[in-house]
Amino acid sequence: MTTDLHDPVRFRSALRGWLDENDLTPPEDHSLAGHMRQFARVQKALYDADWGRYGWPEHAGGLGGPAVAEPAPRCWSSQSRSARTAGESWRPV
Repeated sequence: MTTDLHDPVRFRSALRGWLDENDLTPPEDHSLAGHMRQFARVQKALYDADWGRYGWPEHAGGLGGPAVAEPAPRCWSSQSRSARTAGESWRPV
């Protein structure tokens, strides 16, 4: 990966291509423990492939770039359930 992926359009395109090549389909275990294992599996795969470093500051070990380039943003706002059900999307803080 290169810093040309700081462009959000290129980043999304490259990440989608990577996801197409890496099967991260969740298993049939729908328990909380199963979801936690799947979350850890996906986070590890993203980290191992350096996808988790985009959008993080370089002084923190990241690759810099806009926060929108994070596949899994550091923090999500705590919008109310009514705002989410009204069609508003979650926004990174």
